[in-house]
Amino acid sequence: MPATHATYGEAAEYESGADFYDDMVGDRTAHVAFYTSLVDAERTSVVDLACGTGSITVAMAAEAERRSPQGEHRICGIDGSRRMLARARALDPAIEWIHGDIRHVPPLEPFDLVTCCFHSLQAFDREGFALVLGSARRLLSTGGRLAFDIYRPDRSAIAAQSRTRIVRSYTDARGRSLVIHERSSFDVDADVYSLHWTLRDAHDGERDPRAEFHFRFWQHDPAFVDDAVRTAGFIVTERYGDLDRSRFDSSAKRQVVVCEAV
Repeated sequence: MPATHATYGEAAEYESGADFYDDMVGDRTAHVAFYTSLVDAERTSVVDLACGTGSITVAMAAEAERRSPQGEHRICGIDGSRRMLARARALDPAIEWIHGDIRHVPPLEPFDLVTCCFHSLQAFDREGFALVLGSARRLLSTGGRLAFDIYRPDRSAIAAQSRTRIVRSYTDARGRSLVIHERSSFDVDADVYSLHWTLRDAHDGERDPRAEFHFRFWQHDPAFVDDAVRTAGFIVTERYGDLDRSRFDSSAKRQVVVCEAV
């Protein structure tokens, strides 16, 4: 992977706002609880694809250390944004942080568990989705596990949501009152839901925004996910409708999938 690249693919969207990302996306307690629950005494080597600022990766590392107090654990995070990785490295410099494209991961010793959290796989179209799953399979020995979460497509709902709104307001650690503005749209032909977030000062909305993000969510139906998982060399062992392990059915908000490498 050429070190001259500042970012890889979709990760370019995260560079300018990396310092604000964690505050903007808010609480990820449910994600942390689910993914740390997959780390056990038999699975203490973990690689987190699209690790971002590392908040979930670091939590899994702490759980791996708890499960393997003799130090027989190994944690790695891979992301395409250098600035997001800089934030991650500041959280825990002991973790191996790798800058790279998760569709084409470098050769690494096999892991017990591969994760791709926080609907990161929806940043990719069908081809990219399949490539990431192929990367995950190469990172695992037979019997290793892959876990990921994405939103379950609800096209009529997201088409109706195309609008401009304020997502939320908050006060950051420096005491600044900030507001997240959102503009959303759904491209029916491309099957992509887009969110444009702008972070502005609450009391001075005319000044340049402090950060901007453009999130794209390709819609991946369960049938496509099943086929992609199988083609990549996995079998689905668990599937939930949300991170609380609720039942996956037609009303499910998410597709939370755990697979085994075969």
